[in-house]
Amino acid sequence: MQTKVATSLRLTPEAKRLLELLATSQGLSQAALIETLLRKEARRLGIKENSSSSTAPGSGAGGAAGGRWCARPPAGAGAPGR
Repeated sequence: MQTKVATSLRLTPEAKRLLELLATSQGLSQAALIETLLRKEARRLGIKENSSSSTAPGSGAGGAAGGRWCARPPAGAGAPGR
């Protein structure tokens, strides 16, 4: 099992209520729902976890360049000057 990290965030009352309703309707905890939605969106955007490191971008060791996550270039992004 992966180690969990305590995280705090602020939501509007509407977003908090939607989180509660979605989690309940799917039989998930609110944390599990957030993790599921994050994974789905990362997959949709082509952001993949790099298993060679255990740090997220900007979290210190490794930083964004040597971090755990990598994103595909935006559509239409090519070499400069093309």
